[in-house]
Amino acid sequence: MSRSDSCWPGAPASDPDLLLVDEPTAQLDQSTAADVDRTLGGLAQVDCIVVIATHDPRTRAACTRIINLAPMTWNAVDHPTPEEGIQS
Repeated sequence: MSRSDSCWPGAPASDPDLLLVDEPTAQLDQSTAADVDRTLGGLAQVDCIVVIATHDPRTRAACTRIINLAPMTWNAVDHPTPEEGIQS
């Protein structure tokens, strides 16, 4: 586990109103990544705005709102359904 992987879990202990996270599951095994996704989801349920930049489809699938950014375009999906899937 790298230093950055081991440091980020301390951030939620400070009870933030906003948490910005860049690729939180990068370089993690599936089990640890799922734990991170659950932790971030739990924070989002208790008055914390969680903004995640990720390429991980599992992390994106766990989100309640997805804003896709691409050159010259953007779109938002509120509470995506399985039929909508993950926008690329």
